[in-house]
Amino acid sequence: MFGSPILMYGLEIVLPNQGLLYKLELAQKRLIKQLFIMLHINTPDVAIYLLSGLLPTEAMIHKSAIVTFNSVCQKDDAIERRLAIRQVNVKVGL
Repeated sequence: MFGSPILMYGLEIVLPNQGLLYKLELAQKRLIKQLFIMLHINTPDVAIYLLSGLLPTEAMIHKSAIVTFNSVCQKDDAIERRLAIRQVNVKVGL
């Protein structure tokens, strides 16, 4: 999808609240309905995602957040990993 990467750039780092997720989801559904001219405005969400082959916005954001977290955690000498470990230790109280 052309607009999705632009709308969701950087959201895997700073996870959005429910209000912003709702607005992004609504924009994505409208865009998909416009691209598929045959779809009526009242088309169910499940049909939109099945026909387009895309994931919902929230699922795409969480997927990219998990991929980013995994790539940070796999590098032993990464500064981001040391910061993450420090944050967990501070939160736990070690």
